[in-house]
Amino acid sequence: MKYILRTCRVVSCTVLIFPVPLISGPKNTLAATLDEPTVKAAFVLNFARYTQWPEDRFETASAPCELTVFGGEGVEEAFQRIEGKPIGTRRLKVRFTHDTAALDGSHIIFFCNGTPPGELARALEVVKEDTTLTIGDEMPRFLGNGGLINMFKKNDRLRFEINVERALQVRLKFRSRLLRHAIIVGGP
Repeated sequence: MKYILRTCRVVSCTVLIFPVPLISGPKNTLAATLDEPTVKAAFVLNFARYTQWPEDRFETASAPCELTVFGGEGVEEAFQRIEGKPIGTRRLKVRFTHDTAALDGSHIIFFCNGTPPGELARALEVVKEDTTLTIGDEMPRFLGNGGLINMFKKNDRLRFEINVERALQVRLKFRSRLLRHAIIVGGP
């Protein structure tokens, strides 16, 4: 277990600098020792670390950054491992739901692959005016429907695209280090 946690830390520190091949990649890669949900959780953690929310989005200066994992099965363990990790001066709090009513108060929402399109549309509608970082897991048209970051696989590597125009509308800013590794969609 200590090895897995240490490996998770390494992935979370390096995943944005060096895109990590997924499980189907060469057997001697770091990702070969990790499962796909663990790699995706590390990406989500780094997305949070390179995102800036307006101060009025949090109730207090020490309030946690709340991540809601919406839909999906089999990702709980991977996302529980990142709970309590630092996001700037805050700590990450993780919760899981299949209910759009439970999205209120979320600073980050990760939509699991396989979320039914109707549920996804309702959930994005619930948070469309909020300053919430919405992340899709391999969802076609996610950015066009109001999402901010969409992860996808290309050549056995996990990549991501960011809708910067939509981010500006909801008052979120991304650090340049994150934007350098993204495919930019929209923009001023």
